[in-house]
Amino acid sequence: MKVRGGKGELQTTELRTPTTVKVIIAPETLKGMPEVEMIAFGADGNSAIIYKKIIKHLPEREVFAKAASLTIVCRGKKRITSSGGDFFEVGENEAIFLPPDLYMISELLPAKGGVFESYIFFFQDSLIEEFLKSKRIRLVSDSIGDLFRIPYGGGLKLYAENLRPLFASLGRKTEGLLRIKLLEALQIFASSDKTGVFPDWLFKVSKDRDRDLKGFMEKNFDKLLNVEDFAALTGRSVSSFQRDFKRRYGVSPKKWLISRRLEKAKNLLEGGGTSVAEAAFVIGYENTSHFIRAFQNQYGVTPGEFLKNRGLIV
Repeated sequence: MKVRGGKGELQTTELRTPTTVKVIIAPETLKGMPEVEMIAFGADGNSAIIYKKIIKHLPEREVFAKAASLTIVCRGKKRITSSGGDFFEVGENEAIFLPPDLYMISELLPAKGGVFESYIFFFQDSLIEEFLKSKRIRLVSDSIGDLFRIPYGGGLKLYAENLRPLFASLGRKTEGLLRIKLLEALQIFASSDKTGVFPDWLFKVSKDRDRDLKGFMEKNFDKLLNVEDFAALTGRSVSSFQRDFKRRYGVSPKKWLISRRLEKAKNLLEGGGTSVAEAAFVIGYENTSHFIRAFQNQYGVTPGEFLKNRGLIV
């Protein structure tokens, strides 16, 4: 993953199993979390303004951000590792715009004074489209990057600091205001970008988005998500997702996911350097014996026999 306007350091990471950690589907599952103040949340489920303030280190958590988002770090640091293994850090007084459908590992680190403070904005597709209609779009190259970073200050800082008292004073009837303030955030972010290419970048990442069922599943089958999560992320109810899926693949989503994840485990084993327990862990099996049984059902041999047949163990 490339970062526009910031430094990206490539590292690798192994994702934890879905049986031990529940993936956060942002923004909706952020509601009710103790460190989250939901300033405003849209009825569409993909529009929101969030304020976070914590006084201790928040360990790594799996997050799938459905909507495009803007993160502003006021104090402390936020570390993000993408599913592709790219690592980057958002420092104090920085703002970073992230594309939609982003699966990542997020870690929050308070500043020396013991506080992490940030704002997060989530933008539903129609808001992005409305904003882009007002801009003259130029074609940009692939080298422009997958993320867009600018300093946090000036008009953007004045805008963000007024949000909490404004929404608090108006009570719950703020749906219309939320839309206006999110469009305003896009305009201010664009005005704060000295390169002038933010609208072009946003158009590119929105255009490149692949939300069709086949493309989405092939891209994300190995993520720590269940059938209900995949249904929501492809804009379907669980029943319509299962129906559409079976029509396309001829099997249920659960069977397909098990098969594809076992295929990934086989490839890991075949590549060498991965133990049977490690392969089981990566694809979501806490119990190695359950993994061995599933592997044998699919391939006719146990993982150990598979490795021995290929001369990877003696």
